[in-house]
Amino acid sequence: MPVMLLVPARAQVRLAAVVAIVALTYPMVRSFNLIPLDTVVQQAAEISGPDRAHSHNYRFQDELQPLARAAEKPLFGWGGWGRILIRYIQRNQSATLAPYIGPVSLVLGVTMMDILLNATLTPITWLAAGAVLGYIEKLNPCRARQRRYKLHNHPMMNSGTRHPQKTILWR
Repeated sequence: MPVMLLVPARAQVRLAAVVAIVALTYPMVRSFNLIPLDTVVQQAAEISGPDRAHSHNYRFQDELQPLARAAEKPLFGWGGWGRILIRYIQRNQSATLAPYIGPVSLVLGVTMMDILLNATLTPITWLAAGAVLGYIEKLNPCRARQRRYKLHNHPMMNSGTRHPQKTILWR
């Protein structure tokens, strides 16, 4: 909370990016076996008892299936195509940010980190992710500036002619 109140929005977004990078690189680090899992389980047993150590070990074993799925497309993953937005945002450093994007992105980053440690997906995570995605979509330079579902024909009452067509409602 102090970071949200005392740190400028741009710094909050950068901090949230660092937290998100940690959360996103964890699967890669984990798949290369760079995390000493046995040491983590032993530390958990010493600090909080054997039940907690068993819980950590269960989670580590449970991660193997999603890691195998991620290894099927290791270069670009299974994600979407909004990668151009990162380059666009980096080019426009002078752009002003909305006042709440910093705290919302921090909440998202922290809840992503919490998901890694506790495996609890809460509605606040979805809400924050949707808010950040909506804000980024609003900044998207490739987004069409027209309405998404435009009528292809004119309504019957307003056909664009000087004298509208005769219908049941208009005689």
